[in-house]
Amino acid sequence: MRNREVYISGLWSAFVLVLVVWAGVWQSTAARAGSPQGQSLKESHVRADLARQIVAAEAAAAAHPRDPKTLLQLIALYDLGGKFKKSLPLLERLVVLQPDNLEAYLRLGIDRFHTGHPEEALDPLRTVVHANPENTEANFYLGLCYLALDRED
Repeated sequence: MRNREVYISGLWSAFVLVLVVWAGVWQSTAARAGSPQGQSLKESHVRADLARQIVAAEAAAAAHPRDPKTLLQLIALYDLGGKFKKSLPLLERLVVLQPDNLEAYLRLGIDRFHTGHPEEALDPLRTVVHANPENTEANFYLGLCYLALDRED
């Protein structure tokens, strides 16, 4: 009976020790994830992954320069990375390839706005709003363009 109590007591102590160690490891990992160093590591990983995706999408777009789906994927990645100037020639090509593609007109207007050309952004954004007056993103950027140009059209 005494051996059984010692055995159970030892198991209980080991269990508590494992819980304490696990809680300490979990807490330090959570602290690192929320720390500036943890955030920096996460952000650099995301940037590296985005860069790899862009390289792959650029290769696909070079292999298929007239494929709208491939161009839209590359444009979305450029926009995600804030590389609006790089997406403008692709968007202009896409609008020629698919003149009815409202997504292309919307992206073209947004990217022109973000590159500091609100006047040039007006026509593509108006095209989207004319076709779909309920498009909140197009209306939002159209309003931003008017504000940037100090106009009330």
